[in-house]
Amino acid sequence: MAILLCVSQLANTQPFIEINGELLNYEDSTAITGAHIYLENTNLGTITNMDGVFGLTVASEFATYQVRISCIGYKSLLMDLNSLENIKQSIIYLEPNVLLLEEVVVCSKDMSKEILKGALKKMQDHYISVPVKMKTFYRELLKQDSNYVRLTDAVMGIYQDNFYGNDINNRSVKLIESRVSNDMLQNNMSYEMSPSRLINRLRPLNFPPNFFEDYDFQMNITSVDTSIVYAVSTKPKDDLQKTALEGTIYIRKCDSAFIGYDAKVSKRHLKYFPERKIHIKYKGRKKKVKVSVVKELSSSRYFEYQGHWYLRNTSLNRTHKLSSSDGSIQILINMDAQLVVYDLQVGDTTKPRKRGNINYNKIIPPTKPYNQEFWNSFNVLDYTVVEKEIKNSLEKNRTLNEQFIENDKH
Repeated sequence: MAILLCVSQLANTQPFIEINGELLNYEDSTAITGAHIYLENTNLGTITNMDGVFGLTVASEFATYQVRISCIGYKSLLMDLNSLENIKQSIIYLEPNVLLLEEVVVCSKDMSKEILKGALKKMQDHYISVPVKMKTFYRELLKQDSNYVRLTDAVMGIYQDNFYGNDINNRSVKLIESRVSNDMLQNNMSYEMSPSRLINRLRPLNFPPNFFEDYDFQMNITSVDTSIVYAVSTKPKDDLQKTALEGTIYIRKCDSAFIGYDAKVSKRHLKYFPERKIHIKYKGRKKKVKVSVVKELSSSRYFEYQGHWYLRNTSLNRTHKLSSSDGSIQILINMDAQLVVYDLQVGDTTKPRKRGNINYNKIIPPTKPYNQEFWNSFNVLDYTVVEKEIKNSLEKNRTLNEQFIENDKH
């Protein structure tokens, strides 16, 4: 196995270690998205982005710890943090984990349902019911057709009385820092994917009513780290007359813990999304267009810490189509949002005064001046691989840093 990683440790005056890397499939060199990179036996970690790139900064006191890299369907990798200091390249290869034939079984639909129902019964045991305080990073990328038109980053602190519960009245969200590039959309429509939609996924898997009656199920077996994992595929029945998701739910075999899911709105059920008709400014003229959803993908992963499971990351990708009745306007707007939990305190935490989800208007435009020093040292979710594409789209006349500063003044 080839292992290459880039780690830079700053001078002693700056007591932290920065890890940057790109994670690829060992067999075909494709990017591995959504893999976990974390310090063993801690709650400190991050994930790879859509191009397999990640970044993580930790205090120098963790120099003797080990870094674990894991992803469902791959062999995990464990290495010493302090042994990576002199390696200059920035590529890591993970090998797919091929299960032995005797571990693969043919599972009936009834067995898949029973495994899901068993995991639901144990959910409250796996997800803790005490106060939790998290540091989270939110990133939103907005595209018009194939061009980036806005980049939004935010760092938020989240407090929740009961991690297992999902009541907004038991939650407090504080905006720590945010930055937004200039909005280069070619129309005057407002697009945002509120962080609240992702924050509401702190507790995993809220199944819709009649879930077991309305869906078909199929099951395969895969692995993560050293554990066998049930991958239960769900598909809405053809006669289901509402918006519905299809995808895969991952359940660890040894304890029936939910560890993640991938989902999308099936093509035949996209039509149940409500359509809107709005007016936009297009090529200097006011035009009426229909707005419809043509794609929605979502994903979440959870990690185990001190015997319980917590959200590590969640993402939502949605594409809208804007079209005019005469066919002169055909525009695709794609919103890709990710929320990463990169630090966690459990139990004895200070209770904030204010409650409720964050107002998106506090992020766009930012309520605080652009803090370039903060963002230069913050790299929980790196985007170096797509940086060229972002620059080609966004940096027409001004650098991204100049855009962040200018947008503060709006």
